Amino acid sequence: MNRKHVKWLLSELPSLVERSVISRETAEKISDYYGKAVESGSGRRIALAVFGAFGSLLIGAGAILLIAHNWDSMSRPARAALAIAPLVISNLIGLWIILTDRRSTAWQEGAATGICLSLAASIALVGQTYHIGGDLGGFLFAWMILSIPLLYTFRAVVPFLIYLAGITGWAGYQAGRDLPTWFFWMLVAAAAPRLVMDARSNMYSARVAWPMWLLMPCVGFGLGFTLDYDCSATWIVAFSSLLALFYLSGRVLYDREQPAILRPFQTGGAIAITIFSFLLSFRFIWQELGHAALSADGLRDAAVAAVLLILCCMLAPFSVRRSGPAALLYGCAPAVAVASWSAHMSLEFRALAVAMNNLYIFALGIGTMISALRQSSLVLLNASMVVLASLILIRFFDLEIGLVARGIAFMAIGAAFLAANIVMARRFRAGGRK
Repeated sequence: MNRKHVKWLLSELPSLVERSVISRETAEKISDYYGKAVESGSGRRIALAVFGAFGSLLIGAGAILLIAHNWDSMSRPARAALAIAPLVISNLIGLWIILTDRRSTAWQEGAATGICLSLAASIALVGQTYHIGGDLGGFLFAWMILSIPLLYTFRAVVPFLIYLAGITGWAGYQAGRDLPTWFFWMLVAAAAPRLVMDARSNMYSARVAWPMWLLMPCVGFGLGFTLDYDCSATWIVAFSSLLALFYLSGRVLYDREQPAILRPFQTGGAIAITIFSFLLSFRFIWQELGHAALSADGLRDAAVAAVLLILCCMLAPFSVRRSGPAALLYGCAPAVAVASWSAHMSLEFRALAVAMNNLYIFALGIGTMISALRQSSLVLLNASMVVLASLILIRFFDLEIGLVARGIAFMAIGAAFLAANIVMARRFRAGGRK
C-alpha cells in the first residue's frame, strides 16, 4: 500500500472508532503497523537498491583488476573471451532472476546494474582488442542503445539513471557536430513509457522520484542542444517556460502532503526557476545579448519558445484549480521572461530587464515566506530566507558598497535567520508539532 492510501486509512480511523466499527485498541494497532511499515519500507528499499548496485560495481571492478594484471600477455581471442565473459555471466544471472521471479530490490538492482556495467566494459575492451575505430560519442551511443531493454526487463533505478546520464553526455559530446537534435529526443522518448508505467503503479516511490530528478536536467540540456542561440535571445523565454512547465506539472501531479524530495517536478522546478532568475538579474547577461530581430536560424528557437509558452498557459489553469493561486508565483516565470526580453529589445528600457528580475526574485522570497508561515513549515521558511539573503548579498557585491555596510548587512541577515527560526520553533511547540 502506497503512502497516499496509508494516509487516507489513518485519517479514517477516528471516524471508524466514533461509529464503533473498530475499537480504539484496534485503531492504535493499525496506526502503529502501517505507520512503521511505510517509514521503514521506503528506507529499506532505497538501502537495498544502493547496496545491490554498489555490490555489482565492486564485483565488476575486482574482475577488471584481476584481468588487467595479465592482459598484455593474453592472445586476442583470450582477451575477447574475457571481455565478453562478465556480460554473459551477468545476463545468465539476470535470466535466472526472471525465471525464478525474484522481485527483491537487491536482486533486481544488482543484476540490472551488473549487466549495464559489463555491457560498457565489453564494448570498450572488444574495441580496444581489435583496434576498432571510434570515439567517446560512438561508445556512449552504442552503450545506451543496448541498455534500453534493461529499462523494461528489470524494475531497477540505477540503470535508468545511467541511461539518462549517458544520453545527456552523448548529446553534449556531439553538440556542434551537425547532430540531428531529434536523435536525442528519440532516446528520451525510448525511456518515457517505463517512467509512465512506474508512475501509474506508485507516483511517490523511489523508482519514480530519482529518475524524474535526473530527467529534468536531461531535458534541460536537451533544450540547450536544440536551440541555436541567435541574437534575438529567445532562449531566455524557452528555458523559463520549460522550468515553469516542470513546476506547474508538479503542482498538478503531486499531493502537497508528500515530502518535497518525492515531488521532483515541483521542488526541482521551483529551485531551477529561482536560480535562472538570479542568472537573469546580472547586467552582464543582458549586455552580452544582441538586439537584432529574429534571423532565419532563430525561427526554430522562436517556435520552440512559443510552444513551451503555450503549454505553460494551458497548464496554468489546471495547476491553480489543483493547488490554488499560489502556483502562479513560480508559474509566472515565463511572463517575467517575456517582459524582460521585450524590455531588452527596446533600446530605451535595457536596464528594466535587470530590475524586473530582481523584483521577481524578491517576490519569490516573500511569497515563499508567506506560504511557510501559513503551513508552519520551517524548511520553506529557511528556503525563503536563503532566497532573500542571496539577493541582498549578491547585490551588495555587485554594487560598490563599503565593507562596513556589508558587515552590518551580513549581521542583520544572520539575526533575521535566527529570529525567524526561533519564532517558528515556538509556534511548533505551541501547536504541539515536532
